[in-house]
Amino acid sequence: MATLDGAPEVGTTGLPPGRFSFRDRGARASMPPPAASRPAGGDDRGGVAVLVVDDDVEMLAALRDMLARGRHRIDTASDGEEALRRFADAAFDVVVTDLAMPRMDGLQLARRCRCVRPGVPVVVVTAWDGLVSDADMEENGVARVLAKPVRAAVLLDAVAEVTGRG
Repeated sequence: MATLDGAPEVGTTGLPPGRFSFRDRGARASMPPPAASRPAGGDDRGGVAVLVVDDDVEMLAALRDMLARGRHRIDTASDGEEALRRFADAAFDVVVTDLAMPRMDGLQLARRCRCVRPGVPVVVVTAWDGLVSDADMEENGVARVLAKPVRAAVLLDAVAEVTGRG
């Protein structure tokens, strides 16, 4: 583990000044798997149950870590099909998903989640800013689209807003 000056930011550009820690790529194979999932549903700590979906393992871990700062309970999936299975089996308060994924993209996932549980908001996080139109959002049940790189505060604010807990 190394500590550097900078602040974590998820996406495709550099990091702004601040202090953060990271593990180098060589240590990735020995990193422990994500924490076990906790039961879904809000609790008295103020957090919400979040399903986070991304096919990029590093991005998935970064999003999970950002959301954990908000004391949310987080479950993860590495693709849309796995996410849909998890979504059907647990009561999530919100889904945060990447847009571009193999087999089932974020819009398809949002649409299918809406069929299972219509009231659960979906937040799409994408490097393809501007690709998702208002019509796409409405048609597929997407509550918010966030552009990568996304800051933790922006992600946490979006989750609070779409779940009505902010």
